[in-house]
Amino acid sequence: MRRGLVLCSLLVLALGACARGERRFDAARAFGHLEAQVALGARVPGTPAHAAARDLFVEHFRATADTVWLHSFEQVIPLDSSRVRADNVVAVFNPDAPYRICLGAHWDSRARADEEEDPALAALPVPGANDGASGVAVLLEVATALAARPPAVGVDLVLFDVEDGGVHEQPETWALGSARFVADHPSYRPAFAIVVDMVGRRGLRIPREGNSMAAAGGLVNVVWEIGRELELSCLVDSTSAPVFDDHVPFLRARIPAVDLIDLADPNWHTTRDLPDACAPESLDEVGRLLLGVIARAEASRQR
Repeated sequence: MRRGLVLCSLLVLALGACARGERRFDAARAFGHLEAQVALGARVPGTPAHAAARDLFVEHFRATADTVWLHSFEQVIPLDSSRVRADNVVAVFNPDAPYRICLGAHWDSRARADEEEDPALAALPVPGANDGASGVAVLLEVATALAARPPAVGVDLVLFDVEDGGVHEQPETWALGSARFVADHPSYRPAFAIVVDMVGRRGLRIPREGNSMAAAGGLVNVVWEIGRELELSCLVDSTSAPVFDDHVPFLRARIPAVDLIDLADPNWHTTRDLPDACAPESLDEVGRLLLGVIARAEASRQR
């Protein structure tokens, strides 16, 4: 992800009452999903670890979702000019429901740990436990919860590829998978989208992200309200600088979108981005928040 500015005016989605749902989020199992991804190696596009991770996600979603499909395309990675196959992995729940929400996370790893001071370490790929695997782990476990109790609204879980291969100070070189997804599917108009990114570190603290507040502040407020009802400690009321992340293409398409991201990670884009710096409790809070969002969307449609 990169910090950037996008100024959009969007209508606020009003959701109904009752954030608490009956679905259970298994934090230990979610953390296992995080560890399994890192065990494959850095999921750098074009590598065997990347392909293995994609296959792992497809297998999981085939066992949980109603429909699974790949949005595949070729992409030049700005960081190193390599040309790779990229895949956005899409899991669809309740495909016939006209009212849909989108929950997303990026799954690729950065090819260079360029926040390392040691040049030898900076040339290595980022393991991506927090930056990549954490958001995916949350969505994989959300899928399991939805399989146990299918949603009354349409829910699309999208794992975005090629988010993390950008060039610093060039925002448009980041979040390429989500940009391509939105561009290639102009008729896809979910009621809103929520992106989870870097949500695994110990002591997780998620501020209100600047672009989300500027373009979809009402939706941010609803998400924070749900967090208060669930008594979550990870959400804080301060507003961060704008972040150029996978929610930005949705905002530009005038789809309300929120980025749940904790940028205060000292291991960001280093070789230290490992599971031992992450915590199941952090995944648990974000997972329960997303299930609360789904429950509220369901309640709003039943009114």
